[in-house]
Amino acid sequence: MLKPIKNNSEYEIALERAYDLMQQHLAPESEASDELEVLSILIKEYESVHFPIPKPHPIEAIKFRLDQMESPNPSFLKFWVPDPENQRSNLESEN
Repeated sequence: MLKPIKNNSEYEIALERAYDLMQQHLAPESEASDELEVLSILIKEYESVHFPIPKPHPIEAIKFRLDQMESPNPSFLKFWVPDPENQRSNLESEN
């Protein structure tokens, strides 16, 4: 019987069961397929509470994506990402 996942031990058991089910060729709308679907929902909910993933800063997300694409830093990023050296010189010139 499926029930809410309340601790790490139950979470590990649910992960193992979901893995076992994913290794099988499940017929759609079968009892095992339904079990896998419900287990997936329970696992996702447990993970969202106990292992939250913070949202990235928008600029960091863009830089990460560009890195994944193996793209050099495009010139438009200089308008969004402050250059620490330039900031220092601007501050010094203001004084």
